[in-house]
Amino acid sequence: MWSAVCAWGAMMLLALFAQLLNKSFDFITGTDMALPSIFLLLLASNPAISARFGSPLLLALASIAMLALAMDCYRATNGTQQIFVAATIGSVGCMCDTAFIIPLLWCVPAWGVMKCLRLRELVAFGLGLIAPWWCALGTGLVSPDSLDFASLMRWMVFNPPAPAEAVQIGAVCWWAFLAVILGLNTAVKLYAGNTRTRALNNIITLLGLAALAGMALNPSSLSAFTGIFYFAAAVQFAQMFVLWNIPRPRLWLWIGLLLIAAQFPLLLLV
Repeated sequence: MWSAVCAWGAMMLLALFAQLLNKSFDFITGTDMALPSIFLLLLASNPAISARFGSPLLLALASIAMLALAMDCYRATNGTQQIFVAATIGSVGCMCDTAFIIPLLWCVPAWGVMKCLRLRELVAFGLGLIAPWWCALGTGLVSPDSLDFASLMRWMVFNPPAPAEAVQIGAVCWWAFLAVILGLNTAVKLYAGNTRTRALNNIITLLGLAALAGMALNPSSLSAFTGIFYFAAAVQFAQMFVLWNIPRPRLWLWIGLLLIAAQFPLLLLV
């Protein structure tokens, strides 16, 4: 029970963070509550996420924090502090779950898109990776004998999903199909627009593609990446209401939310 309560608390926090992130960096204009509403309902409609607090929510919280740090570095003359903190968050996460490798791999190209990737940022990224392990090993919190790099290599090899994951994979593929179609449309519409807005949306899209790559690489751990993917998908859906001239957008938003909610009983039965 307490795990479910923590999961719902984390989902509400993620929706709030999504809203605050958009208010701070304005990568989607004029959507009001579209982004957090869609994001929260996508999370809540998947029992693998909403039933208990685990890797999907923890990974999403960490990834949005890393995303905020990347967005803060657009054309900055010095982004070493932000990339060091982002690498540290990902490195600490890897101590608990190897799925954190995906947002870590996303960091370097994301800072490149933000026009803030130089030698000193790369050095800061490397130091951020090393620092948590250095502290853990140096203080004796982690024994060198307990490090199991073989499990990391096993994670990086394709593992077929269990039969029970088939419906989960089908649901993710459906949302991925819609998000890719909308993402391509968004990219075209933003191409001639503000370069900063385009760059911010590009790193969100890149994060979503990284999550899909993690799912494809290890579908047996598919649910770990759904939180990240749902955020990237929610951004694409919210952009639709801004960039498309949709009549009565609030009505269509409610219809979309009802369709998302319909996913819950389907996934609950499997």
